[in-house]
Amino acid sequence: MKHEPFAPKRLTDLKPVEARLITLLRHVNAHRAPQRAIWSDLRRDMTFKRARSCWMAASNMLDLLNSHGWQPAPLSAPRCKLLSQHEQTLVLFVLSATEQRREEAMEQALFLIQPHKMPELVKQAERLGMPLLCADCKRRILGDRTLTFQ
Repeated sequence: MKHEPFAPKRLTDLKPVEARLITLLRHVNAHRAPQRAIWSDLRRDMTFKRARSCWMAASNMLDLLNSHGWQPAPLSAPRCKLLSQHEQTLVLFVLSATEQRREEAMEQALFLIQPHKMPELVKQAERLGMPLLCADCKRRILGDRTLTFQ
């Protein structure tokens, strides 16, 4: 079996929702100034309750990965332009969980976290990804118009 070498992707190569997801994960535990910018970005596109739920899910997911994962979540620095292989795995996992491909998400979770925490990790991934996908859909539908419904 021949393995292809991993070619890192750039954040600019990702879909908007994927790039936003990685940016959020990278900034959840950052200093206050970058957090405010990410929080403002979330609040621009969703209600306070949804933005807070999304933020808390990202924080809970990283806590789970750091405390029960096979290895701590090695996220790149917030300003890094490249995406690590681990970050690509996290994006695929969150989107699988959000898009209701639960079996696929559970299989991916097996490689991320200890088995007894897999359902909790999938739940947090759903809570993280759903508001981001909804905001992305609204943005595509409305274009540059302001979001008047939540």
